[in-house]
Amino acid sequence: MFAFILWREFRLSIAEIHNFFPKSNCLFASREIAFFDSITSEDIISNFHKIGWSIKVIEIIKELKTEKEFAPESIKLITEKIEYATGKFCYGLAQYWLSSNLFTIWLQIKKELKKENITNTRLVNKDSNNVNAAVYKKEKLATSWIELNLIKASERTFIGKTITYQDVDNYSSRDYGKSRDMDIWMLPPKLAQMMINLTWNQGNAIYDPFCWLGTVLIEALNSWYKNVYGSDLNPKMVDASNKNTYLYVENDTKINIFENDSARIERVNFLKWTSNISIVTEWYLGSVMTRWHVTEEKIKEERKKLLSIYSWFFSWLKKLGYKWTIVICFPFWQLNGKYIYFDEIYKLIKESGFKTNKLLPEWIEFQETRSWSLLYHRPNQQVWREVFKLN
Repeated sequence: MFAFILWREFRLSIAEIHNFFPKSNCLFASREIAFFDSITSEDIISNFHKIGWSIKVIEIIKELKTEKEFAPESIKLITEKIEYATGKFCYGLAQYWLSSNLFTIWLQIKKELKKENITNTRLVNKDSNNVNAAVYKKEKLATSWIELNLIKASERTFIGKTITYQDVDNYSSRDYGKSRDMDIWMLPPKLAQMMINLTWNQGNAIYDPFCWLGTVLIEALNSWYKNVYGSDLNPKMVDASNKNTYLYVENDTKINIFENDSARIERVNFLKWTSNISIVTEWYLGSVMTRWHVTEEKIKEERKKLLSIYSWFFSWLKKLGYKWTIVICFPFWQLNGKYIYFDEIYKLIKESGFKTNKLLPEWIEFQETRSWSLLYHRPNQQVWREVFKLN
């Protein structure tokens, strides 16, 4: 059994894990953590760089009767792994949803180890706080040493060891290392990766018909897709995408980025004969709005303008007989504490012959929206994203 520590948008985290590991079984989920079984540590570790919405994964070692058992159980695990030739050992401690003091636990562990003449150990935690991704990587807790976790979930208490942690440096390099344009909407790499993972195991190719700076294409290449396609109406965006994806293309990868109006999707010939090609995209979300000038009238104008573009796109996909998966973001707006949804798009999707897919496990208490979408937002933004999976 494994505990996934979830990111801020926890519904998207659960949906990503559920879709990426389709044979796994979600046992419990809250806003901060989700327990899964029917999956192996090898699968998780080898694929975790493709999963953007989970912070770290903990392999559950044992269920504890009380949290007081954590210190003695930790001592057992440390003494099993310690280098007796030098007595040197580094470790981290973490706790989730308990009131235990990590400093007190460390004193207990240190005292018991000293009785065994093991004195050359070091706790990497600072100020009794859980370590972050940077410290976990710097202290080599994934390889040479260990991080132990005390977890309480649904009135049950567990001890587990961290098996992998998100590589934040890798995401930063893929985000800030590419050509950027601050005047256009920029899809965050983690969101692009999560959207791709909603199609995982359902196709052998990815196509982004509105590729902008190539974020979806980069994340598809990072996830080892061998057939990646992108297009954009703006030739500058085509050039930027070609430049940004260059470093991620392997010798056996087929990538094609070309100029095309996404509203004229019928011109994309490979959609007519390529099987199992998933469309993953974020179209134009409308004008960038701030709280100082957003109004219901401006939102209404944006919805009318966007609907015209989307209507062409979906009507031509219907004529082409496209039958594979689409993962797409549509905008919705926050105004005076109220959400204004792009209601017209729900009708368009249905009229075009597409249906929305449930993204979360059936039993889970955190439900999707009324349209089975999931929501993504950043604080202080007026325009937010609604994520759909269609087929």
